[in-house]
This record gives sequence, C-alpha cells and structure tokens, in this order.
Amino acid sequence: MEYLPGECVSSDGTLDLFGNGCTGLLVSKLLGFLIILGSLIVKVPQILKLTKLKSADGISMAMFQLELSGYLINACYSISLGYPFSTYGETVFLAIQNIIIMLLLYKYSTGVNLKAQLILGGYFVFTGVLLSGVVPSDVFSYLQASTIAIFSMSKLPQIYQSFVTKDASQLAIVTFLLNFVGSLARVFTTMKELDDIIVLSGFILGAVLNGILTLEIILWGGSKEKKE
Repeated sequence: MEYLPGECVSSDGTLDLFGNGCTGLLVSKLLGFLIILGSLIVKVPQILKLTKLKSADGISMAMFQLELSGYLINACYSISLGYPFSTYGETVFLAIQNIIIMLLLYKYSTGVNLKAQLILGGYFVFTGVLLSGVVPSDVFSYLQASTIAIFSMSKLPQIYQSFVTKDASQLAIVTFLLNFVGSLARVFTTMKELDDIIVLSGFILGAVLNGILTLEIILWGGSKEKKE
C-alpha cells in the first residue's frame, strides 16, 4: 500500500483502484516504467548499424551532441525537484547510449582525438555541476526550458540533411520509431503525473520531430541500396 499513489487509497486506508483518478495514474506509472525498460535498448539498433557499416556518413553528430545535452539537463532537473524516476528515468539510459554513439561517430570520422575527449569530458563536468546543488533553482528552470530549443535543434539538422539528400539509409528505423512512440507515451505520463508545462512542451515537440524523422526513414531508408 505504501508504494501506491495517494489517489489509490481511500480515507479509511483501504485500496480503491477505481476512484479519484487512480486508474489513469496507475496506467501512467506502468507506461513510465515500460518507457524506461524500452529505453535500455532503444538506441541499440543504431549502435549496431554503425558498427556494421563502420561509417559516419549521412549522420549528424550535432543531433547526438545536442540530444545528450538535453537528456542531461532533463535528468538533473527532475532529480533536483525530486520527481519520480518513472517520469524521467529513460533520459539517463538514453544519455549513456548517446555517448556510445558519439564515440562510434568519432571513431569512424575524425577518430577519438583530444578534441573528442575534451567534448565528452565536458559533459561529465557539466553533469557534476548540475547535480552539485550550486545551480540556483531559477537558473535550472531556464535550463530545462532551453531543452525545448535544444531538442528542436538536435533533430532539425538530421531532418534537413535527410530531406536534401533523400537518403536516410544510415539511420535505424527501430530506434527512431521507438523514440516516437516513447515521446507520445511520455506526453501522457507527464500530463497525468506532473504539473510542469515546460517538461510537457518538450515531450510534445519531441514526438513531432521524432515522427518526421521516422517518416523520412520510411521514405528514404533504402535510398543507398536503390542507387547501388
């Protein structure tokens, strides 16, 4: 009983699953944990595709760099406010997978040189500062609000590149389809569990942009094979 939301327990301490909005909240909690479980492998198809092709051609490094910044800010912001792990947990695992993808992109382009090491090291320092407690709450709110722009800018270069070249063969459709579905589900869980328009707006925008990328992969995912 102690692990159930307050809306699921009546005033006399008995279980009440169908009153006071409990059902919707339980569905939201379940969706949240399913999103987190899915996030453990959501970018694995892209990682496997990169290791198979051994090429960074056609993939925007900026997309993954900006995404990583957004994931770190979102996770640290949620931690600082004491939000339930079920409302943000996937950002932690997505950040880890983004770091792996960035390492592969560096490996297959410029190599993991000093510049790449400094960039990746900067993310760890940035995370440490955010979690240290020295960042004022109003600054944290501005940072979280900035993730709306960050996630927009992260997707737009790849959307533009795929549109211009009519080639999305380097992108793994499973990864972006799961991102799209996960974003839609996260919109629902945020509406149910949080009263935070900044976080909600970010997830709505993420769903739209992930949907566009998924559509591009459907349309042009086999372009390279067709040309050959």
